[in-house]
Amino acid sequence: MMRLNELCVLLGISVVAACNSDPEVLDALGDDTGTMPQTSTDDGVVDDSADESSDGTAMTDSADDGPAGPFCGNDIIDGNDVCDGTDLAGNTCEFLGFEAGELGCTANCGGFDLTGCGFFECGNGKEEGEEDCDGTVGAATCATEGFDNGTLFCTPLCEYNFEQCGVCGDRIIDDGEDCDIAAPLEASCQSLGLLSGTLACGDDCLFDLTNCSTCGNGMIEGVEDCDDNDLNGSTCLNEGYDSGTLTCQNNCTFNFAADCGTCGNDDVDGDEICDGIDFGADSCVSEGFDNGLLLCNAACDTVSTENCGICGNASIESGETCDGLLLDGATCQNSGFDSGTLVCGESCQFDVTGCGTCGNGLIDGDEICDSENFGADSCQAQGFDSGVLTCNATCDAISNASCGTCDNGVIDGAETCDGALLGGETCASLGLEGGDLGCNGSCQYDVSGCDLQILPNLLQCGTSSRDVSVFIPPGVNLNIVMSCTPDASTQAMLVTRNGANMFDGPTLQAYVEGGGNVLTETFASDEVYNAVFGTAIVEAGGLVGSCNDTLPSVVQFTPADPFWVSNMFTPILLGSSGCGNDVSAYPGLTPLFGWSPAQVSVGYRDAMAGRVWVTEFDWQDNQLVDFDYSAEMMGAMIIYPAL
Repeated sequence: MMRLNELCVLLGISVVAACNSDPEVLDALGDDTGTMPQTSTDDGVVDDSADESSDGTAMTDSADDGPAGPFCGNDIIDGNDVCDGTDLAGNTCEFLGFEAGELGCTANCGGFDLTGCGFFECGNGKEEGEEDCDGTVGAATCATEGFDNGTLFCTPLCEYNFEQCGVCGDRIIDDGEDCDIAAPLEASCQSLGLLSGTLACGDDCLFDLTNCSTCGNGMIEGVEDCDDNDLNGSTCLNEGYDSGTLTCQNNCTFNFAADCGTCGNDDVDGDEICDGIDFGADSCVSEGFDNGLLLCNAACDTVSTENCGICGNASIESGETCDGLLLDGATCQNSGFDSGTLVCGESCQFDVTGCGTCGNGLIDGDEICDSENFGADSCQAQGFDSGVLTCNATCDAISNASCGTCDNGVIDGAETCDGALLGGETCASLGLEGGDLGCNGSCQYDVSGCDLQILPNLLQCGTSSRDVSVFIPPGVNLNIVMSCTPDASTQAMLVTRNGANMFDGPTLQAYVEGGGNVLTETFASDEVYNAVFGTAIVEAGGLVGSCNDTLPSVVQFTPADPFWVSNMFTPILLGSSGCGNDVSAYPGLTPLFGWSPAQVSVGYRDAMAGRVWVTEFDWQDNQLVDFDYSAEMMGAMIIYPAL
């Protein structure tokens, strides 16, 4: 017979005391002896079949069922055995109506031992029967259950709780997801408390911190090259440099340029003390010598002073070209100059300031003149009235053969006439219609008696502080008109610097090609020239001269030009000249005046029947200077071709 407390366990009743004291349980199980209740048949016969299974097999819950049979214990059912050891005749706990467990055989082989059988119970910590889980989920995860991420939980009913599981890529940040690969990333490395880097969303919709770092914690993370003293094994040498000590910057990157060196790049870096021609602040002088150049060895770690010298010791040493009177046979002439005396400078290097090159426009070396440069000398300084001195080919002699004295009865110097001597010229031969040609007090042609073909208007395009009527030659009548649009009644048009963009290009071009005259000013010459001739000149290089408003007649150009037949050249000093841009590069320009042999200030270029006069100086500023010669030359250009 099965004991009462064992059957209670079998039935799933966990509290033995309740089982022993409950009258209904006692009635169902039998008396307090712990035997199973007997049932009676209809005829009153007691039925002991409650101790047998449905197939008649004896069942018991205890090994204390009486003595064993003679064959019990051989693991074979024989004799009166119901079972024997492991031979259970194919019976199991489940076959006998339980939900789980391991069936046993009593010691006397008279029945089954049911103490190992039982029923499933949620909450016992065991995953049993149809339970998904019990307490924990075991090896199961959101991923094993078909989700992409999250945390799987077990409900009190032993079923999976999928609320914390998510599907990555649905644009929704589910519970268990940090982000979603299909949605914008709202967080950053910095917002997560990391110092730098780029946050990413992983394929599992969890933050990918691979490229984030916490620089300064001594560990290389994310995109860091290094962190504090952790250089990941890198050195200047294994990074391809020749020397230096590699360090980690505050932003956890390397600064190779500051720490490492490459010998041979002419830059002292790394552990170098020199590199090529770079010695830092070191020099022969700082090493106690007077001159010379230091030398750096091939490894950039040793400086040599073998090319340094001491000046003044009467010995030409390395780095010196001379010493005192010792010139090693050098002269100005064998050093590429034409004249002069070579000397040794204080640093024991040749001093060529006393050497000269004839033809460069500068009086240097032993020269007394050079090209058209005569220093302070001139025809006037030698007592003549006009003309230009000439310098010979070796720059050591000046000729005044071209100088002249007005009213001496001889046409000499730069004179076009002298008194009644007109050199055979007439108004008609000068291109004028008729009249009487005269000679003025400067021994230049006076055309005021000629019949001049001069139009009535002089246009002023742009403002001028100077009254432009001062340019009108004596005996000529012109009306001053403020306009930038020339017409058939315009003799000439003056374009000031602030009128440079006030005219119409095609209109100006047509006017000049039809026989008109245009005169420019500083900063207006390039615009006028480009409009008439289609060039693309851009004034650059800075102003030349002294900005004293006067025509820069320091140097004369093209002395055989017809302009000089009727006009005398009068030189001035550079310090007295007006200022402007050098126009020597203007294509097709015939130069007339300049600041130096290489710098042109005034010239002209014809366009069919007309002419553009490039008068590149500040003539409109009206400073208190001697302006007579400037006004005379401007007047001659205005009434051209009636010069």
